[in-house]
Order: sequence, then C-alpha cells, then structure tokens
Amino acid sequence: MHVTFVAESVENNSIGRTYCLWLLADRLGWSTTTLATRGDSLWAPLRDSKFATTVRRVEPGEINNAVPADTDLMIACKPFPESLGVAIRVARERGLGLIVDVDDPDLEARLRLNSPLMAVLRWLRYPKRSIVDRENARWTRALPSFASNPWLQQHWGGVLIPHAREDQGSAGYSDSSAPRVVFVGTNRAHKGIGLLRDAVSALRGDGFSLTVTDVPPSDARPGEHWVGRTTLADGMQLVRGADIVALPSSPDRFSVGQLPAKLVDAMMFGRAIAVSRVTPMPWAVGDAGLIFEPDSLPELIAALRELQSPEVRRGLGQRARERALEEFSVDALSPRFRDECERVAAAGWREPTW
Repeated sequence: MHVTFVAESVENNSIGRTYCLWLLADRLGWSTTTLATRGDSLWAPLRDSKFATTVRRVEPGEINNAVPADTDLMIACKPFPESLGVAIRVARERGLGLIVDVDDPDLEARLRLNSPLMAVLRWLRYPKRSIVDRENARWTRALPSFASNPWLQQHWGGVLIPHAREDQGSAGYSDSSAPRVVFVGTNRAHKGIGLLRDAVSALRGDGFSLTVTDVPPSDARPGEHWVGRTTLADGMQLVRGADIVALPSSPDRFSVGQLPAKLVDAMMFGRAIAVSRVTPMPWAVGDAGLIFEPDSLPELIAALRELQSPEVRRGLGQRARERALEEFSVDALSPRFRDECERVAAAGWREPTW
C-alpha cells in the first residue's frame, strides 16, 4: 500500500496531525508520500524526525505530477482548498480512493456554525470564501473520513482515529511536593496560559514552578521558565520530566472540538493532568485526570493543589497511561486505520451522490 497525504501547509501544527496518521501507516509497513501546498519550511517540532524525509512542498498546480504513480490511496489532511480541493482533482482523475481527515473544528470556526448571526456577517463580508468553505463542508460529509475525536465525529461522521502516539514507556514519578507544571505549546489567548500563569504564581510559595515552550513575554514572572519553541523530541522530554501537565483552554471557537496532541503525550508518559471542561478534553482523560471549569482561577488553583501530593499524581498518572495505551497508541489505532484505508483504496474513486 502506498498512501499519499496532502497537507495544507508544512509550517504550522496542521502538519502535526499528518504526522500522527503517518505513524500509523509507517507501523503498518506502508510506503508514504506527504505533499503540502503552502509554507516555506517544515514546522519546527518535526524538522529532525523520520517523517520529515517524506515531506515535499509543491505548488497546487503541480500536485498531479507530484503524486507517485503507485499511489493506492490519498488522504487529505484538513478540509481546505489547499489540501482537500487539490486532492479531489487528483483522486477523481486517477480513480483513487480519497479520505478526508478532520482533526480540528476548522470549518466550524470558519463558517461560525455555532453562531447564526456571525455566520451571516461573515457571509456578507467574505462571500467567495464562505462559498468555498461550504463546498468543502459538503465534500467532507460526502467522502469517507477520519475524525480525531468524538465531537468532530458527531459533526462530520467518519471513523474515529485520535492522535496516535508511539509508546515510549512510562516516565516514572517524582516524590517532590514542589511540582513542576509544564505547558507545551505557544502562548495564545484561547489556550488559557494567562490563567495558568496566575494559578502557578499564586502557588509559588508552595514551590510550584511553570515551564512554557514559547518565547518569554515582557512580564515573565519568578518561577516561570520560558524555553522557546522546541523540537518534537525536546517537547517530549519536557512532558516526560513534568510533575503536572495543565491545559486550561478557554471555550472559544478555536478550542471547542480540538484535542491537543500534547494531552495525548502527557497521558502516554503517565503524567498527572489537569484540563478545563472544554470538549473533547474531558473525554480524552476520562477518570484519569482532574477537570475544572474553564476560566476559573479558583478551580484551577484547587486542582493544582490536589496534584501537589505525589501519591495523587502517581495514581492519576498510572490511570492516564493505561487509558492512553488503550485509546491513543499506535498499536491500538493501526488496525482501525488499516481497515478503513484498505476498504477505501479497494473501492477507488466514487463520485458522491448529493
């Protein structure tokens, strides 16, 4: 089986989802090609990975010639014109099966599906863009698809394939009562890092510290460690060494429906986890982490205080690792991925009946 992935960009974290699917294809022993139609350089966390050797940046008009002749199946990563749109043209011309992968609430955010008034305003302001997005939504519902979490699966259908991770073993547990809190990601408003900084600052007298993988802000505080943007390997090491991984996302159109890959990493390593009640993170952690109301500083502080106990951290971490192996490991997900890929490849291109 040769799978060609078509990604919308090489330089942002959307290529990270392509990497998750590539891990499954690689485990199955399949050959792969990854083509991306935008971006100048590969997203920093993946530059030193084996996956990087499979990635090529091509112009949209060159995609047909760039897809290898022995391709059996195409997977469009994200329902965007730059990925799904160009993949449809090639798959239709060559008679290839095509799967569209939905890993984030991108169309919900673009089309303002949860806000009718904002949807109308966007339509009036960006009519051409809105028409394209609605057409992509139509194709997403008509084609075979993968969804990265149950919330997206409920909206778009398809086969549930969460972010896959290889099992690198448990990271062990610290007996320290001065916990190291880690956030792997960029400092964006909807991720709730401001709230996390306030919570750790309030607990600094109890020995709490915070590490964030982004450039230091002008108001960096004592007890905060800003390490800059890292490679995937370095980010993994930070998660491995954390006592607590906290994800305090706010419930806005960029975060509701998004499953952060760093949450899966933390679970695989058996870390103690606290997440806000923003779908689908509570589904991901199940009973293996603490859940607090979004944007609630008192609840976040209370959750972190509970995780100050080494015994609590160990118990939750062990449960998180068990759940991750069952739900998110390459070994657990590759059979489901294989079955759907082989089914769609065997069927070839099927023109949707609208």
